[in-house]
Amino acid sequence: MSNVLAYNREVDDFKHEISRSMSKLSVMMCRIDGDSSLSEVSDNLLDVLSAMKKTIISSQDEIYKGSKRYDEVRSKISILDESSNLVDSFSSLYKVEDVFSENLELCVENIKEHANVVFGMWFRFSEVMPKVLSKIASKYDCNEERACAIQIAHEELGEGQLNHIHCNAFKRVGEKIGLRINQQDNCESLNKLSNFVDRSSGDKELLGLGLGLEIIANENISTIFNYLSYDDLSKDILERSYFFKTHFVNEDGHIAENINNYRFCETEEDKVLFLKGFFNGLDFWQEFWSEVLVKVKQ
Repeated sequence: MSNVLAYNREVDDFKHEISRSMSKLSVMMCRIDGDSSLSEVSDNLLDVLSAMKKTIISSQDEIYKGSKRYDEVRSKISILDESSNLVDSFSSLYKVEDVFSENLELCVENIKEHANVVFGMWFRFSEVMPKVLSKIASKYDCNEERACAIQIAHEELGEGQLNHIHCNAFKRVGEKIGLRINQQDNCESLNKLSNFVDRSSGDKELLGLGLGLEIIANENISTIFNYLSYDDLSKDILERSYFFKTHFVNEDGHIAENINNYRFCETEEDKVLFLKGFFNGLDFWQEFWSEVLVKVKQ
């Protein structure tokens, strides 16, 4: 691991400790009843912790600008600026096989134990995604930027129909083909996604993160489908399910909407931040599928 990545990992841990401390202080402040001296102390501590967090984020930005990754990202801007097809251009910036690794071969082996692992992992992801999208949307500077994330979150939450909430629909169809979620299982890579959202420098980086999360949506859903289709009957049930029919239709539209957010980048620095977020999104998927691979092989 490079010094930059090692530093960022340590900084993220420290920043989360600060966030937890701020949350605890907020709870304490709610419990203070009329004691002005204690209230003033708590307010001051909260201000100090908030200032520390902002300083850490600023320091991370400066270190990123001095890293090799920053230079690599800047070199990609001309590819996008000269492109007449941004979908193809963004797709040229990564390799699908680097993200999915051996999962592309293992997902077609039709093994129920593998299906059960992936079922649990994707349910955890699907369950938390509306919260992540809502958090991202709350950090945007304007409603025009906010619209895409809110729309996708609305779809994830069933567009007002509780039986169409995606994580619940996914759970129902998985259980219908005999899969079960182990309540003890977790998805550790989701912590990395939360870290990316928390430490993002601003709306342009978050817009890029949204694209990085969405751009391999078709490959994601196909890999999930192949893993879960462990026999002909399960494949038939999955093909006819609301969850998979919806995702096979909607993903191209989501990708296009997120790519369209690149229009909000007016300066070179905006574009660098967008691409930084984009690659962070892909980094999350690489870690997610690596975690799947480890569990499948156990």
